[in-house]
Amino acid sequence: MKLKRIFTLLIGVIFFSCNDFLDIVPDRSLTVVTKIEEYQQLLNYGYIYSSAPGISELSTDNVYLTPDIWISGTEVRRNSYIWADDFYEGSSAPFSTFDWVEPYDRIYTANVVLDGLKDLNVSQSESLIYNEVKGQALFVRAIYHFFLQEIYGMPYKPESIGLDLSIPLKLSSDLTQSVSRATVQEAFIQIIGDLEEANNLLAVDYQAQNKNRASKAAVHALLSRVYLAMQNYEQSLFHSDECLSKYDKLLDFNQLSPSFNLPSPDNGEVLFKIAQNSHILAVNPIIDEALYNSYDENDLRKNVYFQLHEATNTQRVKTLYTGTRTPLSGLATDEIYINRAECRARLGDIVGAMDDLNKLLINRYENGLFVPLETNSPEEALELILRERRKELLFRGTRWTDLRRLNQDPKYAVTIKRNLNGVEYTLHPNSPKYTFPIPLNEVALSGIPQNDRSTENID
Repeated sequence: MKLKRIFTLLIGVIFFSCNDFLDIVPDRSLTVVTKIEEYQQLLNYGYIYSSAPGISELSTDNVYLTPDIWISGTEVRRNSYIWADDFYEGSSAPFSTFDWVEPYDRIYTANVVLDGLKDLNVSQSESLIYNEVKGQALFVRAIYHFFLQEIYGMPYKPESIGLDLSIPLKLSSDLTQSVSRATVQEAFIQIIGDLEEANNLLAVDYQAQNKNRASKAAVHALLSRVYLAMQNYEQSLFHSDECLSKYDKLLDFNQLSPSFNLPSPDNGEVLFKIAQNSHILAVNPIIDEALYNSYDENDLRKNVYFQLHEATNTQRVKTLYTGTRTPLSGLATDEIYINRAECRARLGDIVGAMDDLNKLLINRYENGLFVPLETNSPEEALELILRERRKELLFRGTRWTDLRRLNQDPKYAVTIKRNLNGVEYTLHPNSPKYTFPIPLNEVALSGIPQNDRSTENID
């Protein structure tokens, strides 16, 4: 009963930013936890209610909306799709800021655990579970800070990371603390530091039964993703290797039963499970035609993921990697194989890169019909890998980050266009609109600077 009361308090943060709580600091009797196991239960409650921000999916080149679908959306969904300057249309309602608030709620829960663990007297026999709970909390804080950075923080550009603004880094459960925006450099240092400490504390290589708990494999998988966003291919490769040395299973799509929506949320590739919030599910977008056509007829993903919407003769989402129409923003081995393939190609190991890519694809094609891809060209290898990356990681929360980093190389830069009711909208490579506006109520209450999306910067 005590933990239910505590978590009722914690989930209230979903509907307010931390600054809204300055005058509502709770009675400390509600938040007294005295046992390590109770902190684990706090994290468990957080896992149950967790979802990752997904608003950036509507800004990518994977989907398009008809005028009827577009106009039926909330202001945030409509404006995400057309990269509008007046993103919130003056609204400070909690729903309009959900992608900002829920990650900070999860971070707050992690900080409650981390701060509470400091005050516990731990016996030798409790040290293992103490380290496990602390490692999980550090992982949770890191992954949600990273989610926020990739939406509301400026892209990682090596030449300006010390100047470009990221997000406020919440490192304490003290709601009275005022926190300014970190630089991108500071944000990545903190995220990596939390993950490295988590890796030193966690003892389990892979969570087979509790995929919403962190493991060493999940930590290395997230570090692989983080370093790829930083364009640090050596470190991304290292952590890809470390992850796959602990768990490397791939799911053979030939083994999926056609009578079910598959794969399942707990399929054998998943390393850490977080569902994405409901933006894609809510609008039921049309799949980009060029993307759909890029799947070969013998590619099993084409029939597993998509279905024809007969009324409009367009392809819509049938089921996604979770086995439902709710996307996964967590971590899985297929992403790590793709990460490692890209890093190997960029670092000159073409044979290794193509081995990784072909190992993944043979599990996605009909038995006996996949022809292994071959090339001796680093450029062609990278093009093949990036093409398959987009197809494999559809609606997994990675496309927006990929666009932000790939646009920095003119060879891979993408210009995205929309046309609604005769009006054309364009997102240029390296546009400031690749950073979402911070919710208006957060800016008003905290005084942190807003992201400026009003002036295009076309490189």
